[in-house]
Amino acid sequence: MVQETLRHQSLLPGQQFPLVTASLVGSADKQPLFTPNNENGESTLIVIYRGAFCPYCAKQIKHLQETFEKLKSAKINLIVASCRLATRSRKIRSRYGYFRFPVAYGLGIEEMRELGVYVSNPTHYIEQEHVFSEPAWFLVEPDGAIKYLEYASAPFGGRVDADLLVGIYSWARDKGRKVTWGQVV
Repeated sequence: MVQETLRHQSLLPGQQFPLVTASLVGSADKQPLFTPNNENGESTLIVIYRGAFCPYCAKQIKHLQETFEKLKSAKINLIVASCRLATRSRKIRSRYGYFRFPVAYGLGIEEMRELGVYVSNPTHYIEQEHVFSEPAWFLVEPDGAIKYLEYASAPFGGRVDADLLVGIYSWARDKGRKVTWGQVV
């Protein structure tokens, strides 16, 4: 249960994305959610979702599937991840068919703590036996610096509009402007 873990520390824009590993659906091997790569110049959008049980997450993942080509044309890779078990993570794929982006599973308490996500206990109204993360989005630059992040402490929060994110990011980059969003001062 989460009760013993009442500390919370969020990541901040400009910080390096932590080395957090998870398994990908279709593979049992743990892999980093993000690996810095300056060669291809592509950013990575990492979306943490609650699980297949969550109708808000299902809708969000469906929207990400629909906007995948826009993300690719903006040179943004996509990966979605949760603390779910392999069998439950395959459920999201079976519900929506093949995804063109990786679906990761198996984030533990330590990984969720490193990411700074909010964590919830299972409740009587959802089909969940163990703790799970609330939604979070991380847009990570090729060098590993977090450019943008969004945390939610409830299922209905942290639902970023991927079209808007792509539009603003592409506009700034295409104008030759350095994308400088909010920073900690």
